[in-house]
Amino acid sequence: MAEKLSWEDIGESSNAVLSPAWAYKDLVFASGSLGSEADGSFSKSVERQTKLALQNLDKVLRAAGSSLDNTLKVVVFIKKPKDVNKVNSIYAKHLPHKPARSCFGVNFPNKKVLVEIEAIAFKNPKAKL
Repeated sequence: MAEKLSWEDIGESSNAVLSPAWAYKDLVFASGSLGSEADGSFSKSVERQTKLALQNLDKVLRAAGSSLDNTLKVVVFIKKPKDVNKVNSIYAKHLPHKPARSCFGVNFPNKKVLVEIEAIAFKNPKAKL
């Protein structure tokens, strides 16, 4: 049976219309994570937002019994396709095992958002959601 991770499971409160992740068997399907600061603001630096998005994604995956180290597939959405090399420089530090990946240029509804990252990962064998 599928299990839903709640915002409270990762220590946050939210009225978002989505779950941070769902787990099914040994897989975790994480929603897109943004690179927001602790106060909810966004840096103008795509590198900073990428680093924070990956940290936020890892937080969700860990709450579900996984981590960035266990990612199988990643989807990266960036506001400016020309920033792909900047995103890649941060991404490579956090995901050196090079999971399968897609990357798309998008027009985010919130104009301050520069990057969003989602993932599919496998659970650690000893962890439980």
